[in-house]
Amino acid sequence: MPISALIADDEASARSRLRKVLAPYAFDLIEGDAHDGLAALEAIQKHRPQVVFLDVEMPGLDGFGVVQALSPENMPFIVFVTAYDQHALAAFEANAVAYLLKPVVEDRPSEDSMLSFRPVAIVIFVSASVAVSAPATQPAGPGVTASPP
Repeated sequence: MPISALIADDEASARSRLRKVLAPYAFDLIEGDAHDGLAALEAIQKHRPQVVFLDVEMPGLDGFGVVQALSPENMPFIVFVTAYDQHALAAFEANAVAYLLKPVVEDRPSEDSMLSFRPVAIVIFVSASVAVSAPATQPAGPGVTASPP
């Protein structure tokens, strides 16, 4: 099952690069990426994606401001994407599931294998989390069988 996702970044080249990296995987990217924090907030509220690839530094409202503005029931999985490593601790304190450094390239070779990005890992994590959080089918009552949606 595809995972609905939004890319929110003020750099067109970064949005394009991330779209290409994610293309082979089970992401259903929302049309019209968000180009700033306010557009990201609006798109999240309108489309309710399961995961958002969110730049930290954007005009209008930064990535942390976007997360703070969301209510818990509208909170997607957040993957922060930034050119700056100094925001990593704050990102995980904001419950991010991942923190990616730009430029994002799949399986970027580096001395520290933790800097490598494997989109399939996020697909597996989000798919498992969605399956675990899905409400169980409850019987409709005595003698009535509830069918799954």
